[in-house]
Amino acid sequence: MSAAQLDEVRNCGNCQHLAWLVALGLGPRCTHPENRGLPIIPSGYDPAGKALDLPIIPSRDFVCENHQRKGK
Repeated sequence: MSAAQLDEVRNCGNCQHLAWLVALGLGPRCTHPENRGLPIIPSGYDPAGKALDLPIIPSRDFVCENHQRKGK
């Protein structure tokens, strides 16, 4: 798959609402207003997320119904 094709793939890695908080030990988070406070992870338990109100994105390939491609 070419780089151009990868940019077209619909997943959280290509979403403008991805907040990469890995360096802070918080993992990748979703900043979309409609996802705030919702547990996206399968277990639904995220103690750090309760304070941030930003759900953890379970994988780069995950996608939700609020996906918005970067740069659009």
